Amino acid sequence: MMGEIRKLEEELYEIRLAIYGDATRSSRDIETEPSLNGRVGYAAYSSWWNTAEPTQTAKDQISIAEEEYVAVLQKMRDVASSVEAIEKKLVEMKVPYTPGRGSDWGED
Repeated sequence: MMGEIRKLEEELYEIRLAIYGDATRSSRDIETEPSLNGRVGYAAYSSWWNTAEPTQTAKDQISIAEEEYVAVLQKMRDVASSVEAIEKKLVEMKVPYTPGRGSDWGED
């Protein structure tokens, strides 16, 4: 099961990178791909005190973020179903309760 859990950790790391970007690389002045957070933040910041219509760049950033979000959301759903499957295995193996694990703990 440790292999499955490690794979989930890697998938969660990839999801975090897609949402927030790679802070380690950017802190070293290495160019990184824009994150979902960065794209939406750019659009919001550029329009914050502006009374005019959003710029085409802001609209493009939101459009790209929408497309990327669909893929990230699917990855998140896949991870959630994998977590549920692992939790079921843990219950079947009668592994002691761990905080945050499903409400069906201890049921036979």
